[in-house]
Amino acid sequence: AEEGHGSDMVVDVEETYVDGQSLPGGLGLKLGKFALPFGKHAPLHMHQYPFADAPVAVSSIFGDHLLSDTGALGAVTMPFPWYSDVQVYAVDGGAMPFDGTSKSVAAGGRFVNLWDLTEDSTVELSGSYTQGPDARHPGENLKMGVYGADLTWKWVSSARTRGPALNVTLEALWPDYEESEGTPQGWYALAQYRFHRNWWAGVATGQYDSGLEGPHDEEDEDHEDHGHEMTGDLWEYKFNLTFAPSEFSSLRAEVVYYQDEITNEDDLRFIVQANFTIGSHPAHLY
Repeated sequence: AEEGHGSDMVVDVEETYVDGQSLPGGLGLKLGKFALPFGKHAPLHMHQYPFADAPVAVSSIFGDHLLSDTGALGAVTMPFPWYSDVQVYAVDGGAMPFDGTSKSVAAGGRFVNLWDLTEDSTVELSGSYTQGPDARHPGENLKMGVYGADLTWKWVSSARTRGPALNVTLEALWPDYEESEGTPQGWYALAQYRFHRNWWAGVATGQYDSGLEGPHDEEDEDHEDHGHEMTGDLWEYKFNLTFAPSEFSSLRAEVVYYQDEITNEDDLRFIVQANFTIGSHPAHLY
């Protein structure tokens, strides 16, 4: 990934790891730099986003980019009559929102449950947790944690290949900061419908609430995130059309409306996005 800031440019490797898939007892082990398994959106690469930008609930807590870090992850499939997977990890805390200069590691896990409802549909209910040193207070050895829960329903018509399909996702996040002025929380809901072989329509809404009662003063500038002041309720409303001729490319047109209920500052955006993937690529997350 590349990120430009004025005349500066930073080049970073998002993921590089060794994945052990044939360990005794059905265990899985991953060593290296990898996407942390938290919720549905945070582990996604940007070209996998259902919309041009991350939901405000996710970007306000984890940032706009892939939540990845360096360490070890273990996974095991539970002996339940439905698909159930538990993943736990310990990493060096270099990812946002952790303080990478702290000697404390970050750790967490995810519990995934998936059921087949019909021949055409599935539902997934999962919970996540992560904790580590709080990057908002570098060098102060303060802790932060985030709880998450997500629900996803998918339907794909079995009548024909690349026929109608519908994906619906709900996700909620609850940060738990050792030192915080409020009780932050966030959520989003989205739906994507394939109405033609290569065409998708998407709608989404969401909210991030920092738990603060009003605009920050100058001493609180460090709490700004990606152009949105974290003051009270920030709402988002999105609609897009995506043309995806293959899994390696897509074109998207999108309308986004942000509404800050505390400052009454609204933001309307029109976005055109093109995605191209070059070379082989592993399967996307379900």
